[in-house]
Amino acid sequence: ARVPAAEAAFANAVMARCRELDDVHEGSPRVGMGHGGHVNVMLVPSALATVESLPGATTGKDLIVALAVGGDLIPRLRMAAGNAGRLGWEGPTLGPFGVAATVAKLRRFDRATTASAFGAAYAHCAGNILSTSDGTWDVWLNAGIAARSGMVAAELARRGHKGARAPLLGSSGLYPLYFR
Repeated sequence: ARVPAAEAAFANAVMARCRELDDVHEGSPRVGMGHGGHVNVMLVPSALATVESLPGATTGKDLIVALAVGGDLIPRLRMAAGNAGRLGWEGPTLGPFGVAATVAKLRRFDRATTASAFGAAYAHCAGNILSTSDGTWDVWLNAGIAARSGMVAAELARRGHKGARAPLLGSSGLYPLYFR
């Protein structure tokens, strides 16, 4: 049976995270270790679900470039928070941005559509390290939620949704609000 692409990304990201089938970006010595997170566990299921939903073929090069864009973005956003990144947010908190960037690249969004996808991605940011600290199963949900959220944000933008204009640095943007 087939499911919507965002739901496939959710299920496959959760399953991949449960099985520890992912890489880990350990951060940077410059800002302290632990600022990276599990990155591709959110991106690969989202990219594959997107590719399967496209009307035409996608090259391996296009897939690799899209994954590189999203995979570079998530750790950079997290490391840019410096020590504020240790407030309890984790990689999947920023995952919707990376997933939206990956999908935008695969779908060849223009700048305005990509910006709208980022605005919608910010509205979806969630996930914290409490489940890791508590040792609960919710830790695996964060990757799936981030994958689904980024997929939904990109799809909304593709259909004309106008997302927040300054999701990172606006008065209530990611850095002023989440990372203070």
